Amino acid sequence: MGDEVQIFEDYLRKHSLHLTAPRETVLHAVFGTHEHFTADDLIAHLQRAGTPVSKATVYRTLSLLSECSLLIEHDFGQGKKYYEHASELQHHGHLYCSDCGRISEFYDPRLNALQDKIARQEGFEPVQFAVKIYGRCADCAAKRVRRDAGAIG
Repeated sequence: MGDEVQIFEDYLRKHSLHLTAPRETVLHAVFGTHEHFTADDLIAHLQRAGTPVSKATVYRTLSLLSECSLLIEHDFGQGKKYYEHASELQHHGHLYCSDCGRISEFYDPRLNALQDKIARQEGFEPVQFAVKIYGRCADCAAKRVRRDAGAIG
């Protein structure tokens, strides 16, 4: 981590804000993980680490990190936002398990080529695209099969 701090400081300065100690704590926690996370996940992590930060500060800092393009927000329709690092993004999609909430990523260059082809055909300049596939992960699908088999027998 290094560039993220500078980008965030520059963004804050441009908006007449400061990198306060609580914001810096959130920043380091955010870039200390490489998983998708929610604000509540981050708050719980900070509490377990003995560095509690107010809920308002966490939510506002996540918003600022998204505004300055360091984080990407995802809404999987569950009433909460999930975040991931924008710097690690290669055009990829997400598989969201509707049973357990697991998020997996996938990358397929054919999907990117198709997206680029469609955009060119339509005279459209893409900035970002999101592919989200909802369903059941292999573990949850297997549990469902076992549960259904038990209900039949």
